[in-house]
Amino acid sequence: LYSFGGVCYMANKDSDNFMVFQSNQLVRYIRHDMSLQQRQVYNFLASLIRKEDEPDTVYTFSAQYMLQELNMTDGGNNYSDLKSILKYLRDHSQWIRNERGNLEVISILSTVEFDKEAKEFKIQFHRLVQPHLFNLVERFTAIPLELVKVLKCKYSLELNEFLVSFFNEKGQEPLDIEFTLQEIKERINCDFDRWVDIKRFALDKAIEEINELSTNMRVSYTPKKEGKRVTRVVFHLVKPTDAEAFSAIKKIGRRKRENKPADRKRISKTKDMRVKPDMEGLPV
Repeated sequence: LYSFGGVCYMANKDSDNFMVFQSNQLVRYIRHDMSLQQRQVYNFLASLIRKEDEPDTVYTFSAQYMLQELNMTDGGNNYSDLKSILKYLRDHSQWIRNERGNLEVISILSTVEFDKEAKEFKIQFHRLVQPHLFNLVERFTAIPLELVKVLKCKYSLELNEFLVSFFNEKGQEPLDIEFTLQEIKERINCDFDRWVDIKRFALDKAIEEINELSTNMRVSYTPKKEGKRVTRVVFHLVKPTDAEAFSAIKKIGRRKRENKPADRKRISKTKDMRVKPDMEGLPV
């Protein structure tokens, strides 16, 4: 990214080192009613934010660059798909619990503009979501964009963010943390009612992918019953061994190569002026 007149322009460079920073409040108390692809676009946009950016910054980036970074280059409706997702992020509002404990409706984007001739987008984050994305100094969650880009299960992204927010904040390992089944369903946007379906199609798939690709956390869980019904789940979080972390890095690289579009050379070569935040000690 480079800045001029309060506008940040996206340089065409691989975004694998970018991080998605969000307040723990946003991670824990918002229900992202989005598809995996919509969530990946949202995380890409959030990764553009640098720690010194002002909340009202306008971000400009090439549509082709974004399509290639998110592996959306297959098919003939790429621009239309991307415009539809950005329109959704502009129009869609969601509930979040604010610092006073009240529910508040927020939107992700306040402005989306597409320059058809230059094939560039300009976006600005909504003022109500800005405190959860900008100038974060404590109680925040950091997720590498390269992990977000290779996940294949939408529940993996939701559950990983949710659990990392506690694993990072508590600062202890191993960590056991308990939630009601309803809390889990709401946070990972799961509409299954029966425990057997939640386990099979959401939790087990998500945890398998997290344990395969995360370099910071390994997850297991224990269901708890009231009578014959599962009503609560205890998650057990531990750090991976060095061998497990190294294996996860290799698997992320393998997925990136599998997903890499063939026409990547079409990206123009522009010097990257991005100032990267200090990543030391942050979770992956």
